[in-house]
Amino acid sequence: MTLKAQVQTPMSKDDPTVVKAEEIPLPPPEMWGELDNAGKIPPEAPAKTLAAPAPAKERPEGQILRFTAGTRKKVVPLQFSFELGGEEILEVHVQRLTLADVDQLLASLDKISTFDIYSVMTGLPPAVLRGLDDDDAVAVTEACYAFLPRRLRPASEQSGTSANGEATSLTSQPT
Repeated sequence: MTLKAQVQTPMSKDDPTVVKAEEIPLPPPEMWGELDNAGKIPPEAPAKTLAAPAPAKERPEGQILRFTAGTRKKVVPLQFSFELGGEEILEVHVQRLTLADVDQLLASLDKISTFDIYSVMTGLPPAVLRGLDDDDAVAVTEACYAFLPRRLRPASEQSGTSANGEATSLTSQPT
């Protein structure tokens, strides 16, 4: 015997009472456990952390380098964890930007906000960064600010030249 379910498909976006009723076959009861797609997270599942930067498909292409000097990443533990996409976020990973990251920011936005930059550094959307608890937001933005490249810093903080003597500014572009 085949079990069937009656479903109603809306036929109008304006009137929810206009529906088409149809019957669809259900899988055998012995398969129901395997097919549970409710998306529930089991209580024993560990909490996740959000790693920076944004997913690779969104990042600009460039040679992947293994940096051997200096600190390029920082983990900021959150006092007030939150859920994002069904996962508990306990910490935010902040990463220094590459030249390709900065070039993409400069090329893609007419006006760059601090949160656009910090979004690339953390992998979190600007709206999520703005929604952090203020104490956590201060810790995250301080970590991001410490990693800002010279040409993205306010003009009052720029020395005007890079380590090898070239002019630097928000508008200077590499050749």
